[in-house]
Amino acid sequence: MIDQRQIDLARQCLSSYLTPTPLIACSPLSKEIGQNVWLKLENENVTRSFKIRPALNGLLSQLDDVKTRGVVTSSSGNFAQSVAYAAKLLGVQCEIVMMENTSAHKIHKTRELGATVTLSGPTFESRLEVTARRLEETGAVSLHPFDSWETIAADATVGSEILDQLNGSFDIFVPVSGGGLLSGIVQALQFAGRGDGRVFGVQPKNNGSMALSVGAGKPVGVKGVSSCADALVVSQPGTKAVSLIKDVAQIHLVTEEQLVATHDWFQAWLTKQRPDTLVELSGAISLVPLRYQNFCQFERTVVCVISGGNYSILE
Repeated sequence: MIDQRQIDLARQCLSSYLTPTPLIACSPLSKEIGQNVWLKLENENVTRSFKIRPALNGLLSQLDDVKTRGVVTSSSGNFAQSVAYAAKLLGVQCEIVMMENTSAHKIHKTRELGATVTLSGPTFESRLEVTARRLEETGAVSLHPFDSWETIAADATVGSEILDQLNGSFDIFVPVSGGGLLSGIVQALQFAGRGDGRVFGVQPKNNGSMALSVGAGKPVGVKGVSSCADALVVSQPGTKAVSLIKDVAQIHLVTEEQLVATHDWFQAWLTKQRPDTLVELSGAISLVPLRYQNFCQFERTVVCVISGGNYSILE
């Protein structure tokens, strides 16, 4: 488990490398739902994703060890690039296992940031097998993208920043795949005594593993999943994450068509407000329940986490 002390420590460690991301108002959505809507722009973070938080915290929390042994992890997207960036920044040898069907752009970007990329077969199972083998062969430290306490504590700093930036109660919508970000935000709200609002995870319907897991009260795996929101595709959520959110968060499943339409609308609006800012499909998924209002009633201020703006997702 994590506690407030671990979240505070993660925030202190990250403060030397990252600045708080903006929380901006979204007037069109506020008008649509009849409540104030705020957007937490993690797509403006370093490496254009919230994933830089757990990448840095995972290395900083065991810096002597990873500098000696190096680190091996697996990812095909934002976590890969964030770990590569953090490892280069901190002088750590880094190897990342990526599936062979990962886009050439993402593989190139990860290598460009200094990581050694090892390709696995085209499935999550193959990637896990290759990662386990490389950890055994190298003796490197394992860095989990969503299901370690260091990851969840780092992800909780997103929630802590929102609490600093916004007074009063609010409902929050969070993109979800493995569950690290959602469970971290849940913990931050609860420890701060601000858990009076509702917490929603939003996931592609094509990959409803978290919805199944929350319903079952334990991680449930799915096979053969794919989505245009590829950063949110995971075969099974994390055990730690599910244990923290199963009695707290509600999960909304959205269609590919709803996500694409919402993303395109939002990117057009965002470009007018912040011309140099991009949002990826996965990052915009938290907005879908506000655009398609058959999901829930809106009773108070709403915060939506925009989790990433990795341009390669838009290929």
